[in-house]
Amino acid sequence: MPVDAVKRKTVMIDRTLPEIRNTLLKMSRLDILDLCWMLINVGADMIEADVELLEKMGRLPEGLAFILRADSIPELEACGRFRINRCIIQRSLLEQPGVPELIKKEGLCAVLEVRANSIGSIRHLEGMKALKNFEAVSCIRVIGLGRVDTSEWLETMDYIKGVLEKEIDICPDNRFSMGNAIALEAAANGMEFVTTSFSGFGYGRSFASLELVLPAMKLQRPGVRKVNPDVLPLLYEQFTKCSHIKIVRNTPVISSDSYSERVIQYPGDGIAASELVDA
Repeated sequence: MPVDAVKRKTVMIDRTLPEIRNTLLKMSRLDILDLCWMLINVGADMIEADVELLEKMGRLPEGLAFILRADSIPELEACGRFRINRCIIQRSLLEQPGVPELIKKEGLCAVLEVRANSIGSIRHLEGMKALKNFEAVSCIRVIGLGRVDTSEWLETMDYIKGVLEKEIDICPDNRFSMGNAIALEAAANGMEFVTTSFSGFGYGRSFASLELVLPAMKLQRPGVRKVNPDVLPLLYEQFTKCSHIKIVRNTPVISSDSYSERVIQYPGDGIAASELVDA
């Protein structure tokens, strides 16, 4: 493990909200805000959202950090309206006229999302440096990595990171039950960001699981990351309410057959929520 990686905290991004919204299920403003607060309280650093979710929330409360998924120029412009300085974009948006200027004008940290499933495809990311408007990108989010089964991917990613001179966000899928291990390897080896979702939920796919990766990251670097496992039972209930998905009760970390209930008050918006904790 690199020495600097021991001292640096990898930022944990959670993408549960947009994955639930992609199922076309309707969530109320309070449901969305409650879920956001629970994700932050359990240990996530940043919540991924899209414009539709942010508009539903209205005024964003203090204490919640968001990263906006922007698929068009109007959505990119919405960053200023919501006072968000970090956005996720695709190559098709990056290469549109005026986008680099808009990114610079708004002071945005633009994260370019790309897919790489194997060590070979990671090597091919070197060619991104020739992309139109690549200089406007601050970070590369690598999604997939489903066929990575050795630590060689880390050496390859370190090389690519040096060539591109960008921060790296690792968002592994869990199709072959490797997502959690890849996320932990990324955090242990100095990647700046790791993206997961609660219970690994994804619309038509699966990701590394927030509730499994966070405690393991805390064990990797005690004192660097704070994790609040007491919030997990409440998060489980809220996730079930919003997604209509019942998680199997013997699921690691979040399993429990007996809960007691109390009410907590979240800062910033005065929203009360039932907190379920182990009895």
